[in-house]
Amino acid sequence: MKLPIQDTEALSAISPSALSAVALTLGWSKVDTYGDNSDVYSGNDLPEIVIPRIKELGDYSTVVSRLVGIFAKVTDKHELAIYKDLSSVDQDVVRVRIPSGDDGTLAMDGGVKLFKDIRDLVLAAARSLKNPQPVYHGRADSDAANLLKRVRLGQTEQGSYVVTLLVKITPPPPQQELSLAIESNNIPIERQLTSHFAKSLKSVKAASAKYSNGDSNAFAEVMSEGVNWNLCNALDSLITPYSNLDISMNWARTFPAQEAWSSISFNESDAVNLREAAEQFKLINPESPTCFRGFVRQLKRNQDESDGNVQLVISDEGNQRIIRAKLNKNDYSKAIQAHQRNALVSITGNPQRSQTQWKILDAKIENFIQDDDEPSEETGISDLFTSSGIKEIWWDVFDICSRRAVNWATVRLTGDYERNSMLIKLK
Repeated sequence: MKLPIQDTEALSAISPSALSAVALTLGWSKVDTYGDNSDVYSGNDLPEIVIPRIKELGDYSTVVSRLVGIFAKVTDKHELAIYKDLSSVDQDVVRVRIPSGDDGTLAMDGGVKLFKDIRDLVLAAARSLKNPQPVYHGRADSDAANLLKRVRLGQTEQGSYVVTLLVKITPPPPQQELSLAIESNNIPIERQLTSHFAKSLKSVKAASAKYSNGDSNAFAEVMSEGVNWNLCNALDSLITPYSNLDISMNWARTFPAQEAWSSISFNESDAVNLREAAEQFKLINPESPTCFRGFVRQLKRNQDESDGNVQLVISDEGNQRIIRAKLNKNDYSKAIQAHQRNALVSITGNPQRSQTQWKILDAKIENFIQDDDEPSEETGISDLFTSSGIKEIWWDVFDICSRRAVNWATVRLTGDYERNSMLIKLK
């Protein structure tokens, strides 16, 4: 059968380590080298094949196409199925399965929430990989954020509704044997993340069972294994709408794990326990005030009350988010002024998330940038915010552009600050 994917770019995407892993799985063994950049493989009743060690060969895509054909003939599979296996063989694959309708679909709003909850779940594991804590507040640090970027969304699958997460595992260099890499603890950071994620799920499931049997300290005892408020809250949010949740994982065959991993299931009883565990973690580490910066979008106060409610638009990891807060009389007056002037507000408090929204408890407005703080054509944006004591220049540029209704996609970080073209200069 001919390979439906004919373009060289698609074929060249298959890594040499993936070709080697599949060959070893099917019964081939490396027996010799071939030139400077390839190896010879043979096996009982199997044709001798040559597998390159690097992609930088003139005919690499042709070699891949030929090997796919051989693998398909040996396994009696369609070449497209072999190609699909090769595409994921060097990746850890996480599958999150929830119940769905008979047609295997979800409502759009439910689907959006599902993907966000899965993101929160993985981010909780990324944040606890190096620094386990009972609660993580505010925006993730750069290490956790960069780890999250290494996780890719795969195609959804049939079987209720299945979301797949793909994490490409970097194999050891050709000159280093895989066994030596594992023994020397030279584990790729991507595998460290997926292993830690798997461990935290096992630990939280075991803790839930112990908690049901009367062990009130079950969750706190596994905090060092990645169990925290963020993880429990994300799992609870995933389980509650669907009653059941299954998470399974397949390790990359190019970097086999030392421990097998099977599917873990969570149910409504676990959700109840996770909710209580989340409250326990908050007691272990009471929330310290978090600072947010944004723009007042909506004001609301009853005539017979001095306190008022506000909605703010804040920037959160590059995205705009709506967050609500209740303010006392003095701070509500400040919010009115900020709204009238389209001023950037700095507000502190304890963030709390419900199923549908974020709000700030014990909110207090610290300051806002007044009209006379507006930059002149001769003043750099960085000068303005440095003098105001705010160091996160990138986010401040985002906020300024939002305040002036500037399309973020049109902003360039070079040139001059001009009122007509709205170009930004960072000194």
